Amino acid sequence: MAETLRVLRTLAVPAPQCQGNAVVSEEEFVSSYRVAQESTSSSPSGRHIGHYKAVVKDQLLIQLHSRMMSLPFQAGFAPQCWTKIVDIMLEKEENNPRCHRLRILALFEVI
Repeated sequence: MAETLRVLRTLAVPAPQCQGNAVVSEEEFVSSYRVAQESTSSSPSGRHIGHYKAVVKDQLLIQLHSRMMSLPFQAGFAPQCWTKIVDIMLEKEENNPRCHRLRILALFEVI
């Protein structure tokens, strides 16, 4: 446990500033997940919004997650989990599965 906290504290140092607005601030992270509905599906891995809503209660975890979310934008790479999307088609009207009456939702993994 102590080693885990040491690693988390090391990773949670302030993120470096870069060109443009590629840093996900702690405030942006908190404001995004605080208002999200927990029943919302959020990723193919099974991790859902509830995991992130729990994170906003701990300052160290907020720092860690906002920094992890910033890294791909700052370094210019796409994490492997971002390269796969699950498309789901939902009926707009019950029992009306016609192609033009379907809504497509794309679920992608968050970091």
